[in-house]
Amino acid sequence: MAQGNNRFDAILNTISLGFTVYPDQGASREELLNKADVARYAVKMTGKGSMAGYHPDMVKEGRAQLGFNLRDLAVNLPGAFFIYRVDDGKILFAK
Repeated sequence: MAQGNNRFDAILNTISLGFTVYPDQGASREELLNKADVARYAVKMTGKGSMAGYHPDMVKEGRAQLGFNLRDLAVNLPGAFFIYRVDDGKILFAK
């Protein structure tokens, strides 16, 4: 099959993973997930495609610093788009 004939040919994915250690870094699910999220954004700030465990010296980075602020992005895009949940079709964002 020639490249480009399959709609999945051009898809390239990377994974940025942040993790925490239970119970050392948190007792509740929410605390562990928040700290894992901090670690994940630390990975994204250094180039994506890697993983890191949470460390107290990590600073929580905002999505806007990573270029993920959807409202800021939408202002500069031509045309219209929307984001919806696949499971129930609820529109989460529209421009």
